[in-house]
Amino acid sequence: MVFNTLHLNAFNRAHKSRTATTASPDLRRRCFRSVCKTLLLITILSVVPSLGSACGKKAIPTFTIFESGSDLAPKASGSADLTDDSGTVSGETGTQNRDLPANWFKPDESSYFPVVKVVDGDTVIVKISGQRRKLRLIGIDAPESVHNDPQQNTAEGAAASDFLRALLADREVRLEYDVGYLDQYGRDLCYLYLPDGTFVNEAIVRAGQAKLLTIPPNIKYADVLRQAQSSAQEDRLGIWGTE
Repeated sequence: MVFNTLHLNAFNRAHKSRTATTASPDLRRRCFRSVCKTLLLITILSVVPSLGSACGKKAIPTFTIFESGSDLAPKASGSADLTDDSGTVSGETGTQNRDLPANWFKPDESSYFPVVKVVDGDTVIVKISGQRRKLRLIGIDAPESVHNDPQQNTAEGAAASDFLRALLADREVRLEYDVGYLDQYGRDLCYLYLPDGTFVNEAIVRAGQAKLLTIPPNIKYADVLRQAQSSAQEDRLGIWGTE
């Protein structure tokens, strides 16, 4: 009787051991699948919100940081229409252009930016993505009106500033770059356009408020501006009416 009981207990222990051994691979597989599903669910939950945010976010013009900042640092200037030691332009702050415009070499024909200030007859400040950016119009040279030396300022310069201010008041402009995009004072070199298609650089020259100033390699519209100046001279407009 005792022998049978011991034999039966040994049989039961052996059976349980074989059952546990047989079941452990299945258990491991179930645990592995459960872990994989959990990780997959976590990944999906983390990715979906970012995709939704990217799809719903409105694209805005940005600027790519230019690695070689030493070549872009504005040089000292003696004119108030450029920059002072603190980077201020006629009382405006945050207008130093240290990065490369996103649409350099490739005009963005759909983006227009508000003009926040007309500095003088050939320099303006626009706001792009919340930041002020000062622009020097390519191919033209207006008489001085905001120079640090008052003796350099002229009535013709004031008239040029007034003309450009009236042209751009409460307006937005589109920017177009040429080969060289930055001048020695850290200003963007640009051609400007109004939404109605007006070529601002040409309009100033055609009205006799600025002279032609061609500096290679930015000569894309040199012929257009030269013709505008010839027409202004013939009609004795602006500065040509006093010469």
